[in-house]
Amino acid sequence: MPFATIRIDGSIVLHSLRVLNTNTPGLEGDALLLFMVRAGIQDHPIWAYGRLAIVILSYVHVARQTTGDLSGLLEVSLNGQLVSAGRFSNVLAKSIQWHTGSSVRKISEEMIARLMSGRINPDALGVRVQSVELEPPAAVLQEALKKKRM
Repeated sequence: MPFATIRIDGSIVLHSLRVLNTNTPGLEGDALLLFMVRAGIQDHPIWAYGRLAIVILSYVHVARQTTGDLSGLLEVSLNGQLVSAGRFSNVLAKSIQWHTGSSVRKISEEMIARLMSGRINPDALGVRVQSVELEPPAAVLQEALKKKRM
């Protein structure tokens, strides 16, 4: 079954990250992230989960350390899947291309490896990401669970 896809070229709004507190069966160990990508004057809400959420968290953390939380300085090209939720669609991130310097990339990749191996966690880094008690749309969770089983 084909899915509608989307590409957004813009900047991650560095202070927009929200880690969702969810104990959804099948996703317990995965990060579930909501964030914004600014393209022109529009901010687009994006969902991410699993390894991609950890990658985004790492790059944004390093960019915030470097820039002092100035929005619009972490340029990206994001590919996503549109997931229908009634009268509107949600964007579920599928891949992201970073348009940043090698120093941010190097530090971010080292952080991703440490996070994925369990040697560190976001709390140990002092990452300030707002946790929210928000439920993602059911269609987004279903897609995340499908992709995880593959």
